[in-house]
Amino acid sequence: MAAIDKIYGTREQRRELKRFIRRSRLPGHVRRALYRNFYAVGHPVVCNLPSRLDRVLWRLPGLPAWVLERLVEQYGAEGPGVER
Repeated sequence: MAAIDKIYGTREQRRELKRFIRRSRLPGHVRRALYRNFYAVGHPVVCNLPSRLDRVLWRLPGLPAWVLERLVEQYGAEGPGVER
């Protein structure tokens, strides 16, 4: 499925999300897929994930609140994968 929306944030938020992904217990190929969708440092867009990777993030415990808020804004309280 195509990417729907971007996640915007500061440089520190970008670092926080990358650190969170790195410390997660996701398989290496999933972490690499997430990293490939990150924008360059200094860009206001942190990442632009396809909805399948949004679902991966949604399911991870301890997801930073600002990312969770963005996913709720984008998909609703049900989360990614639920059609409106």
